[in-house]
Amino acid sequence: NAATSALSGRDLYSFMFRSRRHTADSSLTLSAVYCALNLYIGSIGSLPRTVNRIDVTTGKPDRQLKTADHPAVKIFLHYANPEYSADDMLRDMINDRLMYGNYYAIREFDSQMRTFRIHYVHPTRVPRGNIFYADGTEVLSTGEPARKGTLVYRIETGNTREDSKSQGMLLPREWMFHIQSDIPDKPNHRGYGIIENAARSFSMYENSEEYGIHFYKNGHKNQTYLTTENRLAPDVLKRVESFFEDNPNAAMEDAFKTRVLEQGLKPVNVAIPMQQLQFIETRAFSVEDVARWFNAPTSLLHSHMGSKSSSDDVGQLIHLFIQTGLHPFISSLGRQIRNELLPLGSQLQYSFEFNLIYLFRTIINEFSQALRNFFEIGVMDRTEIANLLGMQVDPSDKNNSLRYVPANLMTVEHSIALKDKALLANEMM
Repeated sequence: NAATSALSGRDLYSFMFRSRRHTADSSLTLSAVYCALNLYIGSIGSLPRTVNRIDVTTGKPDRQLKTADHPAVKIFLHYANPEYSADDMLRDMINDRLMYGNYYAIREFDSQMRTFRIHYVHPTRVPRGNIFYADGTEVLSTGEPARKGTLVYRIETGNTREDSKSQGMLLPREWMFHIQSDIPDKPNHRGYGIIENAARSFSMYENSEEYGIHFYKNGHKNQTYLTTENRLAPDVLKRVESFFEDNPNAAMEDAFKTRVLEQGLKPVNVAIPMQQLQFIETRAFSVEDVARWFNAPTSLLHSHMGSKSSSDDVGQLIHLFIQTGLHPFISSLGRQIRNELLPLGSQLQYSFEFNLIYLFRTIINEFSQALRNFFEIGVMDRTEIANLLGMQVDPSDKNNSLRYVPANLMTVEHSIALKDKALLANEMM
């Protein structure tokens, strides 16, 4: 539409991808953070995605939608805009939601006022305090005055936070595509992220890494001195010094030659023990702390980084990570994407799903056996199991909703009735 065209040129959106900081996020320089984030992005990014239409009567999926059926389906499965694929959008969404607590994008609407494109905005361009209720004096970037009491977003356009030439874009809530973390920052109408809430811990780990870099960069070596209670004669001192003088051209074998000390000389080693530095221990603790931030098993993160071996069953660790980390994250992400892309009246008619069966491929035997047990006692039907696994079944198959109960499974009252009938039959005979 005309307002969107005036607001959303390619050159206008190009700067939105850039962070307002000149350097990369320092948190990603920690290998534990990088590996933990890669666990989420790699696992979720590889999952097939579907959009299903929900039968409002039964509340179950009716049919799977195609890209051409709705603009929201195209955004979720294909591309958010011609220069921004759905896969890139998903990677940015996972990263920003975990690290910053918020993913931002600007919407474009079609003639029916449906969201048919979104344009990425780096979360550093919407800092805390930039989402607020308008008092009626603000002028939106569309040229219209903001309605008093409506939620508005200010997007900073400068290269840095100190940029005096920064002219923010002021947009109403309905123009923004906003995915938040599950930990809300209610006063600021946003979510909390790992970077903001672990700032002190990040600082400690960064300082530890920085100290280790300088420690090894300066070439710190164990220094050995020779000491004696006797006063050495000048010729003896000169002979000893020449005996232990470093020869840069000496062969490697010279390091293992036996040296003979005389005149009561004793070697004294002067160095800083690594146990006192606690550099390695601090670095290992950072892995455990990062694992807690990302809700991932510590042993799994250690195994992923190769820092130490674990005696735990890897399959069980992956199962635990799926249950406590990935599955809740994926479920919340799918619901928020649906709610942001669709108006309120259409949200109950569609579901945005990730095919979870691919997450369970390493432990599928154990998981499928548990589901089979539920199916055999009539707790779940075929449709419910398929929905739990993110699979699709033929909606026209009537057997999907049938529940099967074993013949020997009966209530106590039914069992007593059968016993009474058997006694009566025996008496009659």
